[in-house]
Amino acid sequence: MTVPSRPVRLGLLTDGDDVPYWMASALRELQQRDLATVVLIVQRASAAPEAPQGSRLGRWWKNRRLLAFALAERMDRRRVPAGPPPESLRDIAPEAARLQVSPILGRFTDTFSDEDVAAVQRHDLDLLVRTGFRILKGAILGSARNGVWSFHHGDNRTNRGGPPGVWEVLEDRPETGVTLQRLSSDLDGGEVLARGVGRTERFSFARNVAALYPRSSRMLVRSVERLAQGKPARQASASDDGWGAYQHRLYRRPTTGEVLRAGARLGVRYARQRARWRGRRLTWSVAWHLAQGKRGAVPHDALYQYRELRPPADRFWADPFVVRDDDRWWMFFEELVFSNPVGRIAAWEMGPQGPIGEAAIVLDPPYHLSYPFVFHWEGEWYMLPESQASLRLELYRATEFPLKWELDRVLLDPFDGVDATLHRHTDGRWYLFASIADVGITYDEELHLFVADTPFGPFTPHPENPLVADVRRARMAGRLFQHGSQLIRPAQCCAPLYGSGITLHVIDELSPTTYRERPIQRLGPTWDPRFLGLHTINAQDGLSVIDLLRLDRISR
Repeated sequence: MTVPSRPVRLGLLTDGDDVPYWMASALRELQQRDLATVVLIVQRASAAPEAPQGSRLGRWWKNRRLLAFALAERMDRRRVPAGPPPESLRDIAPEAARLQVSPILGRFTDTFSDEDVAAVQRHDLDLLVRTGFRILKGAILGSARNGVWSFHHGDNRTNRGGPPGVWEVLEDRPETGVTLQRLSSDLDGGEVLARGVGRTERFSFARNVAALYPRSSRMLVRSVERLAQGKPARQASASDDGWGAYQHRLYRRPTTGEVLRAGARLGVRYARQRARWRGRRLTWSVAWHLAQGKRGAVPHDALYQYRELRPPADRFWADPFVVRDDDRWWMFFEELVFSNPVGRIAAWEMGPQGPIGEAAIVLDPPYHLSYPFVFHWEGEWYMLPESQASLRLELYRATEFPLKWELDRVLLDPFDGVDATLHRHTDGRWYLFASIADVGITYDEELHLFVADTPFGPFTPHPENPLVADVRRARMAGRLFQHGSQLIRPAQCCAPLYGSGITLHVIDELSPTTYRERPIQRLGPTWDPRFLGLHTINAQDGLSVIDLLRLDRISR
């Protein structure tokens, strides 16, 4: 059930008078934007079972199997700055009614009495958000129109149980997720309303957990916003590829043996990484392949056949795009000189034997540029480079192609986004894909879409934004291309590190109001151990280009 097109009547289930800072941030924003009103705080009146008893030494002995994790956690917290403290609900929602509840206690569950459920129902809530209590059972789950929402700080497809952010580090997983669910009577069977997947902060539980919580705040705000607008609360990020079985264990606090074994493996990996990276830095090169007589924008599919172009030792080349003007190909790419780490755009003519002559710098403003998306429209050449450093989306027009360009117009201002990619669809509309940062969300994690009738705008945000919330497949990796009946979207895989690879998707539905895609393949530089990743792929009429991530020695 949905109902509102008005501020959502929201209730909170808490263990005390304080809520975590990230929940407080979401509640403040919801109320300031008039999306929701906190009308009821349901607070536990009795302590949860299994409160600590006996002497400290006795408790240590009782929990001796968990002491290694407790020590590791404490040491980790000492080297990571503490996050913001909890905030009082008396400050956040001073006018909210309060209800003290002593739930019926099971071994791991809390059940509300019929009287308490009826007291909650009298407040006519649209939604209950759980920030306290244990596993909820019984009629309380249906006491608000849209149920009880709760966070699982893990991706419930691969990690159920807890503690949050810990097992991803211990098992050295590249990504860490968070899930917002509408609870059901089935412990793991609640409806997923939103998911977010970010890069794991390796070697630190505290840093990994700290990255999870701000992402949770945005997820809650977005689902409540949808509810306030009369839309289903479920976000596009909640979609999956159909039925799938959970095949991992139910995670619990790690035992001493598990911590020691995982710690030894992580220690070896950390030492190897430090040794490998000593005196080196990550750098990018470009590579190309030409298939004579081919037409269209489908890249060459045998990546080991691409020929690398190594930049001078004092710079890198990345983000290659290629276009054809009559019978000449031009490759546009980012060049960054390490002594002045501000990217600029270069162009290089390409022929059957590779580069012709020398590359020329064609755009060099005082701020960073990259990802030079070049396209032809109504007899003119245009370039849409990443200009995030200017906090606006700039469109350039060639006054003398390919070497001279001038600012034609600003498409979006302000615009804190990266890797904007235009696509003219079969419906005649122009779709602008880009990744936008938000509080607690990096540029690598989410994909947003904007729609216009022309490439000049005005662009309207897609109602399903963000379309993707997954660091492994959100950020654009080149222009969309048509392969037979399939429209393919290449996206960057930014875990375990930025530029690790490319995920290809088939777009099944694209309209001003709907979007559906499915991942079909992951590309990585597995043909050559010298390369660590790639994050751009483009082609035009037989000339295909990619970029390659290396770990090179720093020149003295």
